[in-house]
Amino acid sequence: MKLNGRSAKCPRSYDELKTKHYQQIVAWEESQKSKELQDKDLFSLFNIMTDSKFTGFADTEENRAAIWAKVRWYFETPMIVEQTPPIVLQVGFKWLTFPNLLKIPKKTDELSTGQNIVLIQAINKAKYKEEILSFATAVFLQPIYDHKPFSKDRALDLEKIILEMPITKIYPVGFFLLTHVEKDGIRRLKDWSRTRNSLITKSGRWLQGWLTWMRLKNMNITA
Repeated sequence: MKLNGRSAKCPRSYDELKTKHYQQIVAWEESQKSKELQDKDLFSLFNIMTDSKFTGFADTEENRAAIWAKVRWYFETPMIVEQTPPIVLQVGFKWLTFPNLLKIPKKTDELSTGQNIVLIQAINKAKYKEEILSFATAVFLQPIYDHKPFSKDRALDLEKIILEMPITKIYPVGFFLLTHVEKDGIRRLKDWSRTRNSLITKSGRWLQGWLTWMRLKNMNITA
């Protein structure tokens, strides 16, 4: 379509929606959640979907109708999320296959220490997991993609490719990975906390026993 005399290509379904646009839309949704549909800033949504930098548009019935025609699918069509990753995932010029080559980790010990650290940091900073789907997918795939140990810098490079991929391909990988890491990470944190508290209790009992023994010893010496 043309807006303000300029052409703009807009996705027509989730299969055509890029991951980078979906993640931006998550933030847009947050800013618009208190508004009714007729009051939402559809022009900003259109800007996101089309990678446009329009600062405004002629507020005419024709332009409003044109924008609604391009973005209405987003409100009328739910995104169907597969419960399993795709059989084959093309990342750049490489084809990765599930599950023979790839298996989404269900426990944090299936990832490297470096992967766990950056993923947990990202989860703690993000308001929604959907904001970091591309990063999580890149962190998971980078060692497999490169056939080398985990590197955050390389993962960030790989994320640039993933951001351009359809969200329907990335969501099943990134979301379920983050869910497993978050769930297992919380469990491990609770286990660590229980262990720490147990050690503190035992240390307190040991210290109390040692002080009692020292008092008795001093009493014996004085006597």
